[in-house]
Amino acid sequence: MSSISKLANETHALTTGQVASLARLSQQTVIREFDQGRINGYRLPRSGHRRMMLTDVLDWMKENGIPVDRLDAEFGLDKSQPEQPMPDMRQA
Repeated sequence: MSSISKLANETHALTTGQVASLARLSQQTVIREFDQGRINGYRLPRSGHRRMMLTDVLDWMKENGIPVDRLDAEFGLDKSQPEQPMPDMRQA
């Protein structure tokens, strides 16, 4: 199971603002994409606020050629720079 699949199982719902930040787009552009059915998601009862699942956002970003580097970094999926253990200063 991929890291993104694991996160999806934890039901990560993103706001339009979060998606806009990850995709480097305006929030209004994300709202328009949602309203036109290009990004799958749902509206919250009463408030009508939009929410999109992480896997749906990832699919939409890939389909539209939007870099997913921020998504990887935001959700801890970036493996390009493995964490180095902190040295024990008491042994120096």
